[in-house]
Amino acid sequence: MNSTAVRLFIFSLLVLLGVSILFQPAPRPANCPDAQFSAMASSHIFFHNLRSYRYQKTSYPGKGMNHYLYRRSLEDPLQFLLIEQVVSSEWHIRPFVRDSSIHAVGRTAKGNEVDLLQADSESYWHLAASIYASALADEALLMTHEGDSLIFLLDQEERKRTEQVLFDYFRLVGCN
Repeated sequence: MNSTAVRLFIFSLLVLLGVSILFQPAPRPANCPDAQFSAMASSHIFFHNLRSYRYQKTSYPGKGMNHYLYRRSLEDPLQFLLIEQVVSSEWHIRPFVRDSSIHAVGRTAKGNEVDLLQADSESYWHLAASIYASALADEALLMTHEGDSLIFLLDQEERKRTEQVLFDYFRLVGCN
């Protein structure tokens, strides 16, 4: 009788887990009218305890910051550098093109433009929100930089990886 109760308990847990995975909410676009950079304490703990193992971390103790790159997308042309400022508990994002050391992303076809010589964290935040919206809409992303047109997010797997890193970032700063 005791083993039957244990089996029933384990079976009910598996069913509950299956239902929760099946009906988990879909990611949605960043829901902040203005740029946010301060990490919420619960999101910070969630990232460091459960999500950070998916990222390649580079620490700069003298500068008080850590850089994170999503491991699964290291070969994708479009990359996102998550920057944690440890002392202020702020997070920033920098989209860039993998094949170039200074190719930050310049402009999306939807009109979000970043002047790379004068870009600040808020500009990159808005650009990342635009890229996230394209990934969630399953759209390819046309961007221009110094007169060159670049197309990203062509296949479903690349869009999913982009969606995941941007979901993590926007969750960290309380916009998801």
